[in-house]
Amino acid sequence: MPGQPGYGYPQPYQSPTIGGPAVGGGFGAPTAPGPYGPPSGVGGGWAAPPPPPAAPGAGPRRSRGPLIAAAVAAVLTLLVAGGGAVWLLSGDDEKEPAATDPGGDGDGGGDGGGGGGGLPAEPIQASLAWDLPVPAVTEEQIVVDARGAWFVDDAFVRVMPDALISYDLATGEENWNVPFESSDGNCLASPNVSENRVALLQGRDCEVLTVVDISTGEEVMSMPLDSEWPTSSGSYPAILGDVVAIGTGVSGMGFSISGEEKLWESKTSDRCREAEYMVVDDMFLSKLTCGDFGDEGGSIRATDESGQELWEWEFGATHENQELSVDSVISADPLVVTATVGSDVSDPGASHIFVVDDNHQEIAHDLDYDIDRYMGPCEVNTLSNCWLGVVHDDFLYLPTNVPYGDNAVAAFNLSTGQALYEVPALNGGQIWPFGVQDGKILAYQPASDTLEGLVVTIDPETESIAPLMALDRTARAQEFTLSSSFLVHNQQPMWHDNTLVLVNRSFYDTDDEANKPALLVYR
Repeated sequence: MPGQPGYGYPQPYQSPTIGGPAVGGGFGAPTAPGPYGPPSGVGGGWAAPPPPPAAPGAGPRRSRGPLIAAAVAAVLTLLVAGGGAVWLLSGDDEKEPAATDPGGDGDGGGDGGGGGGGLPAEPIQASLAWDLPVPAVTEEQIVVDARGAWFVDDAFVRVMPDALISYDLATGEENWNVPFESSDGNCLASPNVSENRVALLQGRDCEVLTVVDISTGEEVMSMPLDSEWPTSSGSYPAILGDVVAIGTGVSGMGFSISGEEKLWESKTSDRCREAEYMVVDDMFLSKLTCGDFGDEGGSIRATDESGQELWEWEFGATHENQELSVDSVISADPLVVTATVGSDVSDPGASHIFVVDDNHQEIAHDLDYDIDRYMGPCEVNTLSNCWLGVVHDDFLYLPTNVPYGDNAVAAFNLSTGQALYEVPALNGGQIWPFGVQDGKILAYQPASDTLEGLVVTIDPETESIAPLMALDRTARAQEFTLSSSFLVHNQQPMWHDNTLVLVNRSFYDTDDEANKPALLVYR
């Protein structure tokens, strides 16, 4: 019952604990299988074999092909010039590519899914405003992750391997720089922002919690975790008001920012423990797992900042007589989760997307989801980070997965579990939905080896697609290099105030430092 302590709630709090791994932090390569089980079957983002014409049992889907052809003919012209191809937007060819005043709504949005004013009246022929090179990575390091990027006012703030850095969104000029004590741990930051503050882990073993006001660069507090549970490079903090919650994958703990003290921590004797946290819609979501090995079911629980329970969905150890693992949360309202059913995670049929009923009592729908046909919306081994799955007005928008072929965005009706229609990409190739702005779905079409990328909008009212921003042709090679990572969650498109930021979140010792960017900003 809401307001009553849930099972396994760690002391000293007397009410249910706080909520789940930070939302959004974007993409990032899946972490390797750990001692607590292999990665989820939902999510990877790498190419899969070409799908059949329709997923089994999917029923008829409405194709938007004629509308796409009309949109291309009316708005875009594809020219061949200088040995390549380029999109030109119809209208005033002398129009400035984009406004130079970044504006911003000052909300410190972390997911980059849209914000900072309305969409432009006309499509933007964008220029590359500025970029950052990838940092050097040694052969011993192999890979260095830098996860965490946010907009605040007229600035873009991101984690780099050695520091948290704020940049002027329009010019790329550095506003401030907060060095890390140690970057050896590839530690994570809260994907969400609360009251212009983010939470970061740092130190060799990610054993230090730091909170920074990203509007000023001021360090609000820093303290050791002093935990009996080891944190790691896979531990996401989540911040809401004066509380930071940190999940280790097998346990959870919470901290007061103002008091610089620990509020709770899971005990080894707890049958059910909060393992991961995230923040969405001003509430914590936490995933609880039960049993010594997390194989006795669990729950997804929502609480407010004080720990007061708002609702809880409990799930058993099995679904339809097969092992059940609930992996990630795509949406909180309605509650939409990814799950693995069965012990063979390599089985395409093991990957599921469930819609939970409004009373959080049972699974209302098992989506007509086929991992061979659709890209996994979530990064593996994370509760949040599901930027490839966009939920809006009771629909889930997912990209299809046709390697080296033409793709589309499929719209799943969450009231029925069926894919109602598909919208093909304007220029063929890949298309990745990543946010919502002004009631329209934002999607990024990555560069190919001959054509620069596009940002497009999908209008749910008309089920049609339209260009929003054509990216800079002169930067096509850089864009192609950034967006062609083997793991799609290694990068993230972010939109704010009619500016597109493409964020590279993982750096390898094999990266070409001269040609592969850490960041591309288009205006």
